[in-house]
Amino acid sequence: MTTILHDQSPDLKMLNVLMPRLERSAPFYKELKEWHTIECAGYEGEQSLYYYINQLKGQFFHLHGLYFQTRRSACQIDHLLVLPEFILILETKHFKGELHYNVETGVLEQTTPHRTVRRADPIAQALVQKEKLNHLLQSTSYPTPPLHHLVVFTHDEVIPTIEGHEPNMIVKERLLQRVGELMKHYSDGPDQTDYLEQLAQFIASNHTSRESKIIEDHPDIVAYLKSGVWCTGCGEHFMDRIFNNWECPICKHRDRSAHIQTLKECRMIYGNEVSCQLVANFLRIPPHLARQLLKRQAKQIGEKRGTKYILV
Repeated sequence: MTTILHDQSPDLKMLNVLMPRLERSAPFYKELKEWHTIECAGYEGEQSLYYYINQLKGQFFHLHGLYFQTRRSACQIDHLLVLPEFILILETKHFKGELHYNVETGVLEQTTPHRTVRRADPIAQALVQKEKLNHLLQSTSYPTPPLHHLVVFTHDEVIPTIEGHEPNMIVKERLLQRVGELMKHYSDGPDQTDYLEQLAQFIASNHTSRESKIIEDHPDIVAYLKSGVWCTGCGEHFMDRIFNNWECPICKHRDRSAHIQTLKECRMIYGNEVSCQLVANFLRIPPHLARQLLKRQAKQIGEKRGTKYILV
């Protein structure tokens, strides 16, 4: 297996930065905390498939977190496997509890000890992804390989019941068996081995990184963010700037480069172009120290009061 794409959702990346800094008194704290929990659960489910994907034999290419634009809309695919016999779309669902899916109606119900809710039809979602991927592949010079989809339930505590016949909806433990069945099914078709890598690279080249709109949708959020440089040792406290070093006041861990990760977080929250004063406030240090760090870690534009820095 060769993994040529591995990308987290932009909202998860942003929430991973925001939530440790967000004051609990923020009016949208509960909303963002629940959102973060959902994003983490989804990513955990996607990651859990690696154990099974790594056990697949033979040459194939793996794309995780594929996102591309089509003529009318965008398409996100959790996992895509480009195999010699066919291309496999894996739509993961990290639901727990009892699931009931009706093949004829497409209704999926999730029952937990607290409530029963209806979820979007994952088979319909996978079919839409399949159609959009097929449209993308039509623009290549290579023959379009067979496309197949699987919906995979990844939570260890899921109990699915399927009313009707739907072999493309499975629990993660059945992935290897189902892929083996599909390999036999498509074995008489065209072999993509000669151009397998080129095809996978073409799909990966159409991946586009998305921008999170959390800051845009919550413009007051910056007023509720705690400033400081996170300890690179314990990761739980903000460090103090002591001479030319950073030191955690609790675990006493020292790291001269601790500010680099915090500057990356600053860029995610405020954008690439920042002022010295903004960085000083975010790192919780005097402006003259911020200026020294920025001269080493950023590109300066403008002069005097108009000076800005481009974070990279």
